[in-house]
Amino acid sequence: MKKKIIFLSFGLIIFISVIWISIHIVNSGKFTKWSHTTALEDHFNNGEAMYLGYNFSWEGIGRPTLKQIEFIKKDGTSITQDSDGFQIQPYIEISPDGNFIGTMDESTVKNEGLINNLIPFEDFEVDGDFRVVLKVKFQGINTDDDISMVKITYKKFGVTHNQNISFDDGILMEKTN
Repeated sequence: MKKKIIFLSFGLIIFISVIWISIHIVNSGKFTKWSHTTALEDHFNNGEAMYLGYNFSWEGIGRPTLKQIEFIKKDGTSITQDSDGFQIQPYIEISPDGNFIGTMDESTVKNEGLINNLIPFEDFEVDGDFRVVLKVKFQGINTDDDISMVKITYKKFGVTHNQNISFDDGILMEKTN
């Protein structure tokens, strides 16, 4: 009987340890934004889209798969694609020659062939450093609608996670006189 209790106790300890380690592995890791890009409001006056590039990295166990990115305005509400102010389309930038988009208008991105380096954001599997490029159209007049945060939804080991990343400087840079 004593051996059975010791054996069951040992088995229970191993089972709890495996569960705890599994939960830790599934929930560990985070994204970090290493650069920030803004564009002057005047760049949006002609109605053409601007492309803004950002450096990110993943630190943690596993390779997350990006599912969605949500843009949160300064007032805490989400920007939708039918919003009167912003229209934002995220991409992942893969540049074999190291020529990356910082802040460029749509015609320059197309003329220089950089549009060919952009792949869909959704279902991209992250492994370390990566670049996110936002195709932004701003048709509003209220800069208070600027972005203050992005919410990244991703899957890792079959579990969906969310992470908020600050965009304190927003996307728009007000014109200085």
